[in-house]
Amino acid sequence: MLRALVYVLFSVVILIGTVAVILDVRYGGGEVFPDRSGTPQLTEGALEKVADLDFPPGNIAVSKDHRVFFSFHPEGFPPYNVAELIDGTPRPLLLADGSSPPTHTVLSLRIDQQNRLWLLDYGRHGSETPQLMAIDLNTMNVVHHHTFSSDIAPLGSHLNDFQVDNSGRYIFIADASILGLNPALIVYDIEAQQARRVLEGHDSVEADDFVPVVEGQ
Repeated sequence: MLRALVYVLFSVVILIGTVAVILDVRYGGGEVFPDRSGTPQLTEGALEKVADLDFPPGNIAVSKDHRVFFSFHPEGFPPYNVAELIDGTPRPLLLADGSSPPTHTVLSLRIDQQNRLWLLDYGRHGSETPQLMAIDLNTMNVVHHHTFSSDIAPLGSHLNDFQVDNSGRYIFIADASILGLNPALIVYDIEAQQARRVLEGHDSVEADDFVPVVEGQ
């Protein structure tokens, strides 16, 4: 019995060590990231706290009539993902019928020139279906919805950020590919509801090999 237990523990140690080596080879290494600190452009007095949050925020978008929307970072396990700040208090984003948008891992959101709130759901790094949704802020109805196929947003992808062009025709999405390590840009044609993946493997989207240093560690 004792010999079997020792064998199991030894096997677990070997397995953990092997996984650690694989992770270090694939995701580790690099030089220390250079110090980018400098003189602040604004004084501390220029900052104003507008809300206290129980979970870490993701991105923020402010409409022309000063409505404030933001995402709670999905990997902070918030009780709801997208919020509107109302009188300094975050409230779950609700559609006109009182329901929540059918999204789960929204990080980035933007408001375009047509007063549409766009939500980009990265689909838990491609393990679920990444999607893009637009809500008309005048009516709070969903006016556009697109799901990305696995050839556009594969397993390991991370549709991290995006911009809508001024015409409201195209959306440009950054796939940071944190897990897949295969970054690219995605160009989405809103009218045609078609997406294409570009610059995959190009040096302009590849990450530099740096080790981040945060608060001295």
